[in-house]
Amino acid sequence: MKSRKAEKQKSIEHDPQRSLWWYLPPVLGLFFLAGGSYLVGSFRKTEDIFLLQALVFICLGGALFGLGIRRYFTAPAAELLKSLKRFYLVWVLSMLLSLLSVFLPNTAWILVPVFVLLGLYGTPLLGLFGGTLLLMTTTLLAGGSVGIFFLYYVSGCFSVMIFLPLRKDFHIARPMTLSLLCLLICEMSGVILTAGTRLRFEQFILPGLNMVLTAIFLFVGIRYYATRVLYPNRDLYQYLNDTEHPRLAELRRANKKEYLQSVHTGYFCERIATTLEMDAEICKCAGYYHRLCPGDREEREAFFGQLKIPEPVQEVLREYKEYLAREKGAKLQRRETAVLLCSQTVITVLLAVFEKDPEAQPDVDRLVDAAFARFDNGGAFSDCDITVRDLTVMKRIFKEEKLYYDFLR
Repeated sequence: MKSRKAEKQKSIEHDPQRSLWWYLPPVLGLFFLAGGSYLVGSFRKTEDIFLLQALVFICLGGALFGLGIRRYFTAPAAELLKSLKRFYLVWVLSMLLSLLSVFLPNTAWILVPVFVLLGLYGTPLLGLFGGTLLLMTTTLLAGGSVGIFFLYYVSGCFSVMIFLPLRKDFHIARPMTLSLLCLLICEMSGVILTAGTRLRFEQFILPGLNMVLTAIFLFVGIRYYATRVLYPNRDLYQYLNDTEHPRLAELRRANKKEYLQSVHTGYFCERIATTLEMDAEICKCAGYYHRLCPGDREEREAFFGQLKIPEPVQEVLREYKEYLAREKGAKLQRRETAVLLCSQTVITVLLAVFEKDPEAQPDVDRLVDAAFARFDNGGAFSDCDITVRDLTVMKRIFKEEKLYYDFLR
């Protein structure tokens, strides 16, 4: 297992071919931005001296941004190359949007999403710097004023601060509303109120369209990030964690006791994981399939491939099965595996009690204490990331769920 993990997490810096992703795209991006700026400036018949000034600042800023990517871009080692590719795609689209905005009225520049999405797919610092660079590009090529620059700069910085970092429990409504409100206020004070004319309805059409398009770009970009990065396996988890999944339904027909143990173990895994702020989907999936997962390594890997079990669940089930089989060097290390072991142990004990006497009223507190005492005496969690507080919370949950145990009868 360790060799597979080490192979996946091989750093791209030590692979000459793959290390080009650090250097080649930023260089190509610099030429693209500078060349595009030159073409836009020439098309707009910008005076040579002002176009040269813009190109100098754009080239310097693009070079610094490439250095910033190399120094400040971070991602998990196993996902680094994929994350870089996503970031470069957003960077190219952002450059196109910046150059196209030159041909739009300054109240309709769609640049706020550039700050947020570059920060989302990269880091907040890269979002701020990259957004500022592209805003500078648009402002210089369009002959915008300092006021226009700061209008979008303040709006972009504000949006980065309220959107990022994006957490798994994020809610988009409030930051979206605040971001659009800030953009409207900045446009009102920076453009409309300084126009020197009476307010007319027509003046709000382009700012209103800008807000709508900004909201669409933000929503689409964040939605894509959530489905590909934050929740890449959400649909798969929903399928696997359905009690009517074909393999679970087959288990229910073949061995109802095993099925009940799996389902009830999955319930407590999810309940405990939610309370301890762990990934509930991983724990629940491990609880549902721990009985179906083969003990033999080759059969286990085939089982994972057949059901397309996500990698985090595979790691939990491998660790759990190897520990139960007392394989050499097998240890419980993950908190999720500890939750699975505790949940299945308590459920197994209670099912055995109810199998002997369906009308029994077991002393749940005593059974739970005895189970955890056995774990403690056997040193089950001596190498595990689980904490004493986590174990205390688990014991409390098992003891508080007395009414739920009636479903086991």
